[in-house]
Amino acid sequence: MNVEELRAEKDPEKLRAEAFSLLRRTTQLEAENAILLQRLGRLVGELATATNADRQQALGFEIKKLNEQLAAKNRELFGSSRSERRGSPDELAKPKKKQPGHGPTKQLKLPVMEIKHVRADPKQECCHQIQPVMAGQTEDTDQVTIIERRVVVCRHMSQKYRCTLCGSIDVAAGAPAPLVPGGRYTPEFAVAVAVDKYEDHLPLDRQVHRFERQGLVVTTQTLWDQLQALYALLLGAYLAIHAHVLAQPVVGADESTWRVMGKGRSAKWWTWVLVSEQAAFYSIAPTRGSAAAEALLKGFTGVVSVDGYSVYTALEARGTQMSIFDIDGVEGPKTFKFVLVCCWMHARRGFINAENAGHPSAKRALDLIAKLYLVEDKAERLAKETGEDLIEVRRRLRDGESRGIVAALHKWLYAEKPVPSLKLDKAITYAKNQWPRLIRFLDEPRAPIDNGWAERAIRGTVLGRKNHYGSHSEAGTRVAALFYTITETCKLLGIEPGPYMLEAARRAKLDRANVLTPMAWKAELAARAVAPLI
Repeated sequence: MNVEELRAEKDPEKLRAEAFSLLRRTTQLEAENAILLQRLGRLVGELATATNADRQQALGFEIKKLNEQLAAKNRELFGSSRSERRGSPDELAKPKKKQPGHGPTKQLKLPVMEIKHVRADPKQECCHQIQPVMAGQTEDTDQVTIIERRVVVCRHMSQKYRCTLCGSIDVAAGAPAPLVPGGRYTPEFAVAVAVDKYEDHLPLDRQVHRFERQGLVVTTQTLWDQLQALYALLLGAYLAIHAHVLAQPVVGADESTWRVMGKGRSAKWWTWVLVSEQAAFYSIAPTRGSAAAEALLKGFTGVVSVDGYSVYTALEARGTQMSIFDIDGVEGPKTFKFVLVCCWMHARRGFINAENAGHPSAKRALDLIAKLYLVEDKAERLAKETGEDLIEVRRRLRDGESRGIVAALHKWLYAEKPVPSLKLDKAITYAKNQWPRLIRFLDEPRAPIDNGWAERAIRGTVLGRKNHYGSHSEAGTRVAALFYTITETCKLLGIEPGPYMLEAARRAKLDRANVLTPMAWKAELAARAVAPLI
């Protein structure tokens, strides 16, 4: 958390609002708990006096449901030490390793500023015979410090010239072109604003306050104007990233809410993400329906890793030629056929909830799913150790080990007879409904076992949504989608988004057809790093 975020967390108004909201929710939960406990006590009394077996069974079922509800509300009210992180049987049996100590972390990515310290007059010290031991012999101490970012006005003063023969006036080569023709702000300024908002989730109004402390008087509208201008220059890269992701054999998809705020009203929109190993593409749409999913997956033919959302399964079932709208509004026929691989992480969550609600038999399913993940970990470890292709290792281990684990789980799902509508029943029903797509990873070694990569990719938009609450217009959703696409793609590639955006904008400003993608920029950086020094 940076300084600005810490200060924001200490904002009195924000803290008071959060405290009031928490107090209201706590009071509500306590009241609901009291009602549940009162009802639970009445039912227990009725069960004790009931003589009819059917009545006893019905009362026992209702009591179990009330206990589940009460446990869920207590976890929300008081918190819970249990989470999704659950070790496998093999891992739980192992003794915990003692964490070794560590020294200072090596800062290999930071630039080094060398400051040499010498004595003013060494002849006046010690025996008046002191002198340097040897050229280059120093005692070095590394310290990490911060050199404050400065906002300055660059005044470019271009000399005027007059021809002595014809009298014409000319000037020397002037200032570099600003981001907006006739404007005062440079591309560097706009890139800094974009990185702060979409990478570090710092709203524009907080940036305005920070700029004020640095001496710059600016409005949120001015900052927004710079973002829009930068968006126009980077639009080609945004579309190219989408095309790159669609060209991959395996992608992950996910969606989350996004708020669009108008005058006196607020609407729920949806952020959609399509992610591959090296790139992520975002779009923000007013719907969570098939139209938005079609625009996201337009023309894709391959494997899509998803949760159990019905829109994806409906599109998979269609698998025909269809006419959909491209991101730029051009309509045309697209081949639309893909295979869904469903997420074991989502299936696992249902059994975790069941175990937390007091269903001990859910442990069997969780143990088997944990073994599936151990096979995946083993495949990655062997691929790294041997240099063998990960896909081939997965194919071999999934055939040799995972198929047997899946068969055991399938047998357990149909042998278990849970009480209908309780959490264990819901978890088993979900797994049965998704089963054909859950086990497709066995035949698709390119696909990961879960959709965690798409869930991780969408976290940035969730953090941004919490900090700046969404967008104020449809144009704002398009700008947000572009910058989240660029920042997340750069993160996946392991490059800094700021220098990339600056170079991509510079080239696009000279020629809009000159589109630089983050993937191409990374390749250029790698080529420069290995180029021979001349």
